[in-house]
Amino acid sequence: MTDVLRASKFSEWKEDFNWDTCLTGREKYGNFLVSILTSETNGHVINLNGAWGTGKTELLKRLYVSIAKKQHPVIYINAWESDFINDPLSVICAEFLNQLGYLLANSRPKKELVDINEALNKLMGSISKVAYIFKLSSLGYKAVTGDATLNEEFDFSQTLLDLTTQQNSSSMSLENYNKSIISSMLGNQIDLVEGMKEIRIQITSISHILCDIYGCNSPIIILVDELDRCRPDYAIKTLEVIKHFFDVDGCNFLIASDTESLQESIKCIYGQGFDSERYLRRFFNQKIALKKPSLYNYLLKKGIDFDGMCPNMTLTPYSNDNERKIKLLSEMLNNDKFELRDIERFIQKLTACIGYISKFNVKNAKFINFCVLAYGIYEHEKNVNIFKERTNKMSSHGIHCNGYISNGMSVSNFITIHFKMVTLANSSKRYNLDGGWGSCSYQTEMLTVESQDLQTRDWRREDLIECERLIQNYRNAPNSFLLWEDYQKLIGLTDAIE
Repeated sequence: MTDVLRASKFSEWKEDFNWDTCLTGREKYGNFLVSILTSETNGHVINLNGAWGTGKTELLKRLYVSIAKKQHPVIYINAWESDFINDPLSVICAEFLNQLGYLLANSRPKKELVDINEALNKLMGSISKVAYIFKLSSLGYKAVTGDATLNEEFDFSQTLLDLTTQQNSSSMSLENYNKSIISSMLGNQIDLVEGMKEIRIQITSISHILCDIYGCNSPIIILVDELDRCRPDYAIKTLEVIKHFFDVDGCNFLIASDTESLQESIKCIYGQGFDSERYLRRFFNQKIALKKPSLYNYLLKKGIDFDGMCPNMTLTPYSNDNERKIKLLSEMLNNDKFELRDIERFIQKLTACIGYISKFNVKNAKFINFCVLAYGIYEHEKNVNIFKERTNKMSSHGIHCNGYISNGMSVSNFITIHFKMVTLANSSKRYNLDGGWGSCSYQTEMLTVESQDLQTRDWRREDLIECERLIQNYRNAPNSFLLWEDYQKLIGLTDAIE
């Protein structure tokens, strides 16, 4: 049996969601999770805790592909897509049926039928019960989504039952009992408890059948995504269903969520004083944090050629040094409030601005200050009020970033220097970057960087040369030089990028 036949979403995801295409460098982390999920066989529920935008969905899809390659039955459920349905049991059962049914509909037993008749006959009564319950879920799924595959091509219960229909003459005698099970699951509270026990037993039995008869590895792995985006009451119901119906031998769960956000949602139901953290702990055997990846490696693997986007202009600082530009960005964006989704949007805005300036030859400028443009976009996202207050006169608002670049200079100081190269000041003294200065006969408008002694002794020679080129370009053609307000107007246009 090939991998694609073991998992219904494998062929759709295998090219885009493998470890070779992972820009976050999470292969070792992912393999660690796979090891935990596939090693536990007595029922294990893990909470993968990651803030909004940290890449949980992409990671789960890569885990799905990796688990499928290891011959484990694997199921992916996007909880948010079905939270308009009030019954998460029906949803989970339907997905269980649909995705495992794909495996059975496209595979053959590894043993001859005659060798497994006895084992299947023993399981026949109990499998019949859960099969009818799954069938009911299947019909409900079809009614909501219009997807008939559950009842037609991928009918899980039929696949199992057909194996022994001819060999087991007692199957017809179970008809009345099956109907009573369905009735009890719909209405009778006492029988419902018994039905829950039966489902738990049968899920374990199904895991054994997939292992013993179809050559799969145990356990079944179920990946649940987007739970924190669901309605609070639906999220709680989903956790209750997993705990009471599916937390059994042969079936492991990985539930990805922004757990802090989920805790706040629970408080909306039970009150702000409710201990939602303690409440959630009872649903999980283990909680694992999804940490932010190395931004430098992430951006580097994206392979963005910033200089190549503006062949008719010079992108400064670090002209023709893409890795230094990426280092600058990674330090600038290393902020707790900036997650991967925010960084993706940031990159879209940055590349759009560079492309626009180059394509439309804004002000016939020869230079784009990459540092100022990037920080402007960052501040526009982080603190739009300060962004709007800045003018072509050097602002009293400071530059606030973490990290350091070459020669021990802080990112904040480096960006501040470059803001002084796109703002103006009036001065009677004009300083050179080497520390010298000359007097002006009257107050003269110049770049702010020229009006101050910057103490550049520790600068890299390359940085000094680039700054001197910018200063000379402004002196020669001030009307073709991009100042802060030019960048500010352009960045404002990126509001349309969400």
